[in-house]
Amino acid sequence: MDGKRFDEFTRHLVSGLSRRQLLRGVLGSTGAVATATLLANRATAQVAGDPCQDDEDCAGNLICSASDVCACNPSISQVNCPEGSVAPT
Repeated sequence: MDGKRFDEFTRHLVSGLSRRQLLRGVLGSTGAVATATLLANRATAQVAGDPCQDDEDCAGNLICSASDVCACNPSISQVNCPEGSVAPT
């Protein structure tokens, strides 16, 4: 692609867009990527009994216990917690 064609191509891409619209598009795309990244991290969260380094590694209301495994938080009622998976207080 020669210089003249490239210039025409870029003008065509941005024609009709104000700076505000362009900025809104860039910021919206950045926000979408950040949200997707957070959701992907939550999708890989650990369940009770899985190894962890901190509370963020564990799913839902689970916490990372002193023995570095995800466990049910004893300060929250955990109806669905497996037996023996409540962190010691």
